[in-house]
Amino acid sequence: MSVLEMKKKIEQLNTAITEQQKSLALLRQQIVTASKPFVKERIKHEVEQQVKSNSEHTKELGKDALTEMKRQLLSVLDNSDALVDDIFGDDELWVHVNYKVTPNGDRFGQGYNKEKLAKENIRKGIKIALGEAGKILIKYKYLSPGKQYTWDYGMRYDYSRANKGESRLMYAYGLPLPEELFQMIEKYSKGIWQLHEASCQLMDSQKALSEQEAIDLWNEV
Repeated sequence: MSVLEMKKKIEQLNTAITEQQKSLALLRQQIVTASKPFVKERIKHEVEQQVKSNSEHTKELGKDALTEMKRQLLSVLDNSDALVDDIFGDDELWVHVNYKVTPNGDRFGQGYNKEKLAKENIRKGIKIALGEAGKILIKYKYLSPGKQYTWDYGMRYDYSRANKGESRLMYAYGLPLPEELFQMIEKYSKGIWQLHEASCQLMDSQKALSEQEAIDLWNEV
């Protein structure tokens, strides 16, 4: 393959990567939008389920405490969309952002791990949002931290944004998702694999071009 053909191939790969990044960015927006009604309903469900199932404790709290508890729940529900936006505004959750392939590494392993991480990160974001239910339930002694809700010490945050660098309470159990949201996340993770493959091809092509240019230069002298 000539240098000109190699450069054309690199241009095509760069275009493909740019388009894939745009597609994944759009999926990001769609996933965030689809997460909002689920998070709102699930927070409400988690709190009200504990109120019902721990009926004796609920009755012991009395009207005054329950009134304040419900006020806090309604406030969380009113702000849950903004909460989801804030959590998912962190680029660290989105694998496609500033995607890089490690040279000379296990490329298949990298792609597999990145595809897996893509799904895990999105689910983690949703679970952090559901941690708001846990805060209420722990405050009013329906639950204790460490089982159904745990502190997420491993989450990395963008320190340029407010409240980042702090651990957050997150829902710790398995979390079935609505089918539409589940399929969006699956599509996003598969898109990460496609991005990975294109990035590997680009790296190989750039290396081949550099080598060919060096050979051509050598042959000219």
